[in-house]
Amino acid sequence: MSTRLDHRNPLVFDTHELGRRPGALQRISRTVDAPADLGVAGVVGVPEGAPVEIELRLESVMEGVLVTGTARASAEGECVRC
Repeated sequence: MSTRLDHRNPLVFDTHELGRRPGALQRISRTVDAPADLGVAGVVGVPEGAPVEIELRLESVMEGVLVTGTARASAEGECVRC
């Protein structure tokens, strides 16, 4: 299994611009297409290709990069108890 990130993937965010200065901040707003596996297989999930709105705050800290934010998308599913 490879641990290298694919920088072409819209869900991979470049933190290089933050540098190593604690307190440096970057805000990212982006809408991406949902990948095929966003959810719990056979129960609930976001349909592949549906829009996912992402709002992130990337902050350089002593230990690395702190990422906080939200992702919004419409999920579909069925009750698993029925």
